[in-house]
Amino acid sequence: MWKSKQVINEKGRTIRTMICQNSNPESSKWGEFAPEDGPCKNWVEVGANATAVLCSDCTQRSVNNARGASIGA
Repeated sequence: MWKSKQVINEKGRTIRTMICQNSNPESSKWGEFAPEDGPCKNWVEVGANATAVLCSDCTQRSVNNARGASIGA
């Protein structure tokens, strides 16, 4: 299970967020698509039953087959 935390969103609701799997590329199934400049630092809103998440930046790199590239740089 990846690191998660409860946060208050802009509407004042408590939501659950989880760090992207590529925050630890060595143990991530998708580690080859981690950012070039180090581990991913993105947190993503998830449901109560989520055990892992891949952020949109890392997902985009996997779709474009861009291993280790930075998105939006």
